[in-house]
Amino acid sequence: MAYCTFKRNTKGKYEVLKLHEGHTHPLATPWKIPMLKSARDVNPIMKNMLRACHRNNIGTSKAFNLLKYQMGGLENVGCMKRGLQNFHRVLKEVIENSDAHMFVDNFERMKLKNPSFYFAYEMDDKSILKHVFWADGIGRKNYYLFGDVVSFDTPYSTNKYCLIFSRFTGINHHRQSITFGARFSTTEQVESFIWLFDRFLEAMRGQKPPYIVTDQDPTMKIAIERIFDTSIHRFCV
Repeated sequence: MAYCTFKRNTKGKYEVLKLHEGHTHPLATPWKIPMLKSARDVNPIMKNMLRACHRNNIGTSKAFNLLKYQMGGLENVGCMKRGLQNFHRVLKEVIENSDAHMFVDNFERMKLKNPSFYFAYEMDDKSILKHVFWADGIGRKNYYLFGDVVSFDTPYSTNKYCLIFSRFTGINHHRQSITFGARFSTTEQVESFIWLFDRFLEAMRGQKPPYIVTDQDPTMKIAIERIFDTSIHRFCV
């Protein structure tokens, strides 16, 4: 029953002639407003917060709970949790075929900010990211100071990208574990380890580790004998 009528005046402009605000249904209460379709809008602030939460391994549900707490209640958020989940799904579809480029571009920005940051990567014949190795300035300095014993292991594998994560670690003068460098790789073949160890030496200015400890991987042993030929190699049990 709500209606509004306009009248055109002599100057060619429109004026409101009548306005009736009556409705045939009760209006939504304040706590029900977020349920209305017209009120479910994921604004740029929410999008940025969702991206920041995901970068820190905070899921969409927890991100929505943080929004409710910061905004003072569900009625002040402006969208429902489903809206954030839909936005996240669309975002993943957009970056599905460019995530590796974003990964490398992020390393490029880090190198521009800090020239001591080192990274290298290799693509396969299908332009898919095959290997990537990186070491920041602190890790490279720690290797110069505490690189007399290096541990290298490949214990982690991701489900989504099937990439194997491994890192070079050591111990400082406080008996604390420190990281010299890390890598992602799609394979654990001899060639992949040779590529990795060559990049490691390039980052560490050719300084080979005097003593290296690894797991009992025969392919890794072959690569170590070729690249770290002066290092003492021991297997951990």
